[in-house]
Amino acid sequence: MEQIKVYLIRDYEKYADRISEKILPPTLQARWGGLLRKEKAAQIKMSWALKCFLTGRSGVELARDIAVNPYGKPYLPGEDLFFSITHAGPYMAGAAGPVELGLDLQTERRKNYPVEVLKAWDLVRDGLTPMEVWTAKEALLKCRGKGWREEAGKIRGLDVSHSLIIEGTCYYFGRLHTEEYSLCLCAKDRPFLLYPVLLPEKSEVGQEEIFGF
Repeated sequence: MEQIKVYLIRDYEKYADRISEKILPPTLQARWGGLLRKEKAAQIKMSWALKCFLTGRSGVELARDIAVNPYGKPYLPGEDLFFSITHAGPYMAGAAGPVELGLDLQTERRKNYPVEVLKAWDLVRDGLTPMEVWTAKEALLKCRGKGWREEAGKIRGLDVSHSLIIEGTCYYFGRLHTEEYSLCLCAKDRPFLLYPVLLPEKSEVGQEEIFGF
């Protein structure tokens, strides 16, 4: 069975200053100075750096090659390389592979869900916490690439505790659940093993030691 690595960065904001702004596409570099809140700037910079890492491209190359579908999902036209990035709280995560995939991560800050939310989104499944079900449905939406507005009705009653078939296509799930977060990776047409990798391995590192470039 194929292995798909999921790269996790904890406290990603503190590493943002060590990432050169030259990694950003020219359009972002041109309007970078002082236009964004520090938190948002850190998110954008680390997200772009992680995309470069996952796709093996420089910032300029990625800006040239990347495209976005009508629903906002980024992809690389004409290539069998797919990627997905997610962030929540202090965490950012990314994965890439040869099949369409979607990744979602949520922090475990909220323990008490309103009853109406549990019922409306069908968040009670045998063996899964509500957060695990939620991340699985988000990952499924990201994998399909159409978003909540288009597909909320389709996924509301689905059992995402195992693989499932939608419109003739099979979707597989891999999960990682800790006391701090729930993470789910959804892949199209191919079962896989989820392999988590924590970045960086050291607490004091520069850009080269985080991503290898």
